[in-house]
Amino acid sequence: MHFTVFTAVLLFTSSLFLLDSSQAQRQRPCVCGYNLQPVCGTNGRTYSNPCLFKCDQQRYPNLRIRNNGYCREGIWGGK
Repeated sequence: MHFTVFTAVLLFTSSLFLLDSSQAQRQRPCVCGYNLQPVCGTNGRTYSNPCLFKCDQQRYPNLRIRNNGYCREGIWGGK
């Protein structure tokens, strides 16, 4: 009986740790410089530099660079 309770508590505690670590990965801050080297994403948004683009790409894995430079929709993106 004690073994079953111990195992249940251990599994529950382990699952909480896994949830915390996965949330921390999703909320990891993205630190980029202020250099201006614009790239246009396939979402029609102009990113100030490739680092900022890669930050967004972590959230949207299918996002790609359409072209170097500004997007044609507007200088700072947005459709």
